[in-house]
Amino acid sequence: MAQPGSKICKVMFDFQAQDSTELDVREDDIVTIIDEDRNGEGWTYVAIEDEKAGFVPTTHLQIITDRSHQHYPMKAEMINGVLVWKPVENVLTYRIGSTETDSKYAGTKTYTNYKIHSPNSAGEALRRRYKQFDWLYERLINRFPTAVIPKLPEKKMRGRFNETIVQMRKELLEAWLNRLARHPIIGDSLLFSGFLKKHDNTEWKSYKRTMEKDPANHSGFFARADIASEFNRSLDAMQEDINGWDKLNKNLHDTMSNFREVLQHHSTDFARDYQNEFTDIAKAITKFSTCFQPDHHYPMEFNLAIKAVGDSFMITGKEFHNKQIQDAVPLRKGLEEYLNLVISQKRSHSVAKDTLRKLKDAKKHHQENSISDKCATVYATVEAEMNHFQQESIRDISDLMIHYLRFQVVYHKNIARKFEESLESFMKFSGKRMNGQSQNLTDIPPPPAKATLPASSQPVTTNVTLKSATPPPPPPPPPPPPPSLPTLKSEEPQQNSF
Repeated sequence: MAQPGSKICKVMFDFQAQDSTELDVREDDIVTIIDEDRNGEGWTYVAIEDEKAGFVPTTHLQIITDRSHQHYPMKAEMINGVLVWKPVENVLTYRIGSTETDSKYAGTKTYTNYKIHSPNSAGEALRRRYKQFDWLYERLINRFPTAVIPKLPEKKMRGRFNETIVQMRKELLEAWLNRLARHPIIGDSLLFSGFLKKHDNTEWKSYKRTMEKDPANHSGFFARADIASEFNRSLDAMQEDINGWDKLNKNLHDTMSNFREVLQHHSTDFARDYQNEFTDIAKAITKFSTCFQPDHHYPMEFNLAIKAVGDSFMITGKEFHNKQIQDAVPLRKGLEEYLNLVISQKRSHSVAKDTLRKLKDAKKHHQENSISDKCATVYATVEAEMNHFQQESIRDISDLMIHYLRFQVVYHKNIARKFEESLESFMKFSGKRMNGQSQNLTDIPPPPAKATLPASSQPVTTNVTLKSATPPPPPPPPPPPPPSLPTLKSEEPQQNSF
């Protein structure tokens, strides 16, 4: 007997059952083989989506996929006591390039096509409308009930054909696709990969119809998840897990929301106030420099040195304002993407809570043996999903912070260099040298010797003359300057992912 769910078939012709052992099917229905026609009798035992089963003529069936060769069953593994999904291999990164506006019904309905480029596709880009992304999202929610699937950008947006709105939605859809492509279960599924492979309109309709009738919908995900063997949790441990996930979810939501708001203030209101303050001090220094004109026998270089300090403050305020606005965009976008994921987690938590409640009720009525394996499978998929999310968040948040901090380092090094140049010019006027770094001012002379007080004013009767202090030994040579970071090109301001 074939393993349930191992082969999926498409019904080629209508068939009406003649008795209770046979199954009514219609053309294009999708069925799963339960028992193959091994004796050549012409009948195959199959199951359909609503879990009805029966015999249909073998000649009416066409095998469309063999799940035994498609990375099924879905498997988790225990690593250091943590249940996680096995990682997906050869993750592809998708890019949504240009968009195009198209119409139908003699121009009465207008829509936008998004051109999707894949690393494995050297030909024409794949075109998808927003409604097709929305269809995929609904199918994924239906197919993978415990997976953390981020929501799509809003379907109806004011000015949706406006160039700025189209660009924003394009970036959000691209981030959404790549997030799912990295998921160990979703990225390896026929539903997701098929969405990114069907080019011809006829092929698309056939794929769409097949996925909508696929028995893998609903409970099919759990039927193929070979994960219960890795699961070992008591009811108390499950309750503790759920409480911990809820607490983490709330903390993430609250702290990320606060971080995003503070970052927004820092990169807008505070940056503007900062620029204004630096502009004020720059103007004050520039005005101060007008006192030291050559007409009053001051060197022109001295006047220019003071004025250069004012210019440095002016540039510092302006660049801070511009850079903080620009450099905060990727970080703010990443935080909003994770807020979307955190909100989407609640669906998985709800499944875990329902499963635990069923297990407790079954134990209360001494029926736990009848549903324990099923509940273990459902709960284990939630546990693997939560652990996967936490592992991903470590990598993603680290990437966001590295990207943001690199920009900050480059900005502050450039500003420090401007002030060092001004400092050096004044060191020349005072007869001192910088010796390469402003913090190593090695030519400062020792303090002057204390003067001897007159005899009449000595507070003590002894007549002691204080000697000049011995100059300290010369300090060691300054260390070489630290290697400068490569100048990073600021990214174009991007819209938020989610």
